[in-house]
Amino acid sequence: MKLPVIILTFLCGNVFSQTCTITGRLTNKAGQPVSYAQVIAYSETQPQTPEKFTTTSDGGRFELSLRCNAAYSIAVRHLSYTDTTVHCTAAKGIKIELTLAEKNRTMEEVVVSSNMPIRYRNDTLEFTASFFKSG
Repeated sequence: MKLPVIILTFLCGNVFSQTCTITGRLTNKAGQPVSYAQVIAYSETQPQTPEKFTTTSDGGRFELSLRCNAAYSIAVRHLSYTDTTVHCTAAKGIKIELTLAEKNRTMEEVVVSSNMPIRYRNDTLEFTASFFKSG
């Protein structure tokens, strides 16, 4: 009697713990791989909590092991590219190919200024006392 219960326990545990691997590749518009991008899987039932995450390899490839038949939002983030989100249902053999667009980065005018604590004026050495305060 104990043997059928033990076998049933292992079978039920195996059914509920199946995982599917989602693989993918990230490229830019020139077709070059995007390295070191964050790939984060959010469950559609709990969108605030990341379920799995990884970083793309030098070749722009990633792999996530997720629960089969569950809906996910796959978010891709990189400093140089716009954030992208893809919605999918985890199943065996899913491959995601994404082309990321570069972020437009504009910089305002940059002004660099400094006050030297020690200055030479003619033949005199001047000190600014506030630079040497401690505490």
